[in-house]
Amino acid sequence: MSGVSGTTVARLARQCLLVRDKPSVFWAVFGEEMLYREIGGREVMRNQLLRLLSYERNPRVNVQVLPFTAGAHAGLMGSSDVFRFASDPAIVYNEHYETGHSTANPDAVGSRSLRYCCGETARTPAVVCRRGPRWGRCC
Repeated sequence: MSGVSGTTVARLARQCLLVRDKPSVFWAVFGEEMLYREIGGREVMRNQLLRLLSYERNPRVNVQVLPFTAGAHAGLMGSSDVFRFASDPAIVYNEHYETGHSTANPDAVGSRSLRYCCGETARTPAVVCRRGPRWGRCC
């Protein structure tokens, strides 16, 4: 993949985890702004939204949108990924603009796990279909 960053390659590879024989459980909460910020053009945005919607019936994938009306939220400081394993301690990875940090500290894992479980979120299809048409029909 000439010209594609290592980060992009890694993210694409991780998508395979959702379609293997024993798929991982994936839960993501995106800010509503991601539906409005054009990155890569209309066609890229439309394809991204279609990809999210393709997981709608997958019980191991939960993608939600945190609406603007939720106001200030702990996730505004950067993303947090929590990895849970059958026989190893959970790990949390925080990603910021230029750095990333992982830890297995139980307090850190617990607080990051709670960041997104509370408050107002909406299942993706309803929000995407209502706001996504600016990128072309996708619902």
